[in-house]
Amino acid sequence: MVDPLSGALLLGKMIDATIGVVSNYAGEKAKLAANTKVRQETFDFEREKLATSQANALELERQKQDFQREMAAAERLKALEQHQRDQYPIADGPGQLRKALMLSRKNNPDILTVLLCPPDNEDPSSPTWSGLRGRVYGNLMTYQNRSLAILRKVDRKFHWVHSDLYEIDLHGIPTLIVQFTVDHKVLDIQLGGCHITGDGVQQLQGVHRLTFPGMSAWTEETVGLFDQARQLPADEADLLELNHTLASRLITVCVVAALDAYYLQRRVAYHEQFDEAVEAAGIFGEDWKADLGIELDLVADPAFHLLHCAKRKARRGDKDGAIEDLNAALRLLAGVQTPAQRTALRLMPDVLRKPETQDHHRAKLREVFELFPENDQFRRTGIELLEEELLTDQGEPQAAPEAKAPTLPVHVPRAVPVPPLTGRGLWSKDASRNPLDDD
Repeated sequence: MVDPLSGALLLGKMIDATIGVVSNYAGEKAKLAANTKVRQETFDFEREKLATSQANALELERQKQDFQREMAAAERLKALEQHQRDQYPIADGPGQLRKALMLSRKNNPDILTVLLCPPDNEDPSSPTWSGLRGRVYGNLMTYQNRSLAILRKVDRKFHWVHSDLYEIDLHGIPTLIVQFTVDHKVLDIQLGGCHITGDGVQQLQGVHRLTFPGMSAWTEETVGLFDQARQLPADEADLLELNHTLASRLITVCVVAALDAYYLQRRVAYHEQFDEAVEAAGIFGEDWKADLGIELDLVADPAFHLLHCAKRKARRGDKDGAIEDLNAALRLLAGVQTPAQRTALRLMPDVLRKPETQDHHRAKLREVFELFPENDQFRRTGIELLEEELLTDQGEPQAAPEAKAPTLPVHVPRAVPVPPLTGRGLWSKDASRNPLDDD
């Protein structure tokens, strides 16, 4: 017979064992869950750490690639800048010409810069043509001495308009670009620039073409005027030397014409240079426009320009033309609009008393009258009126005003009469000496 108490005890042990098993299972499960959670957190941490590491690696790689691209771009830019310096028209590099010009222009802000380009087909093996630009430069030094030009030789060939040269070095600076092409038979002269006739750039334009004269075109007379010690050209080398000088004179005259056109539109009392240049070159004779082809409305001092024109016509023996220009100048100074109103001699007393008539006008008036023949009544009366105006209240004569002259010594080579395109009839036989020579 089973003891009920013993059975109860056994049942209690069984329940305790069962509960223990369940409790242990729950605890183990909780431990397992905790461990799983720790492992999951560790995994998540490691995964995040790995992802961060990978992101850092990717970022580092991206930065490395960016750096490499930047270095490559810098190298390309450096190579481009070096190429630009190697190809830039000015050997000193971009910006250096501008710095020099700004220093030179400081006290003369409207002065014209003249850039002499290398001849378009300059051949180092041909000493005649390779030295041509040097002769032109020497001729034009006269006008730099007179503060009318800043001369610069361009170091390398280029095509105008050159955007970098303009934007970096010439923007806002009035500049004349002189380009010429020369071979054994033909000379072509082109002029262009920037800020000459207004804002912006002016494309190169052909202004003169010359077919060089052959050996038979030179005579003893013309060669003697060219250089008294020189003989007729005996061979091609002699002929090239003669034509070399002819080319340098033509280029110089073209540049001086551009100087006059530029300053006539900007300066009052501007003393025109073209007459001396033509006389020095001995090329054109008198077959050129007395007004230089410049519209009077564009001239800053129109009366003074008209007096230059009158002087040229008087020198050529065109008395009527000279008086016409003289009348026009005096009408401008007097404020008389109608050409029929009063002639030069009747206008002069009033004109000479007007404040608009300055010393440079009076000096040029006298130069015009003095070109007429000495026994000419028009000359005598005009000079008498000028001298009467110069008398002071005490009756003592003042010194006659003189036109401004260059303050610095100037020099260009002696004048060379050379065959023009239109024939020998236009040669200037009075050009045997350069009027700008100091000796």
